[in-house]
Amino acid sequence: HWIVVHLAHTIPWALVQGSELGNACLRALGAAIGRGVHLHRGVDLAGGGWDLITIGDGATLGRDSSLGVAEYRDRQLVLSPVTIGAGATMDTRAHVSGHARIEPGGFLGALSMLAEGAVLSAGACWEGVPADVVGAALPLAPARRAVAVPSESRPSSHPVVPSCRPTSPASLPDHTPPPL
Repeated sequence: HWIVVHLAHTIPWALVQGSELGNACLRALGAAIGRGVHLHRGVDLAGGGWDLITIGDGATLGRDSSLGVAEYRDRQLVLSPVTIGAGATMDTRAHVSGHARIEPGGFLGALSMLAEGAVLSAGACWEGVPADVVGAALPLAPARRAVAVPSESRPSSHPVVPSCRPTSPASLPDHTPPPL
């Protein structure tokens, strides 16, 4: 593990982040990266455990989001798989811990953390630390056709991040503590 991680540091990650070339580098290191995946700049996957990463077609990992495939706990390196389903979205600075999974179309909100072993269900929107269901993820708008415009007014090249449709309070899980 150590030698591969150090060799991977020779890859110019700053130049390839957020591009298809970055995805190709991760595939070469063993990650299962689907088609049309957008890994925004700042997503740091240079820490190893690439063969434990699965990201489905059309998924989006927002700026500075992270996957907990290689973490240190009690002075030990712990490697665990993380799965991001097709069309799923992790918003800015969201974190998915080891053994956790976002199912297809799921949405993890900004600054949220999906706890170890948790499963964010298909089409659901979760937020918070630890993340919990807050509603349903809204589908993405159809992609717009690229038009040649001046660079200062050019639309962003990455996908539009979906938002959440709040769920009625009655349909949210009850988190009241049991009576003593």
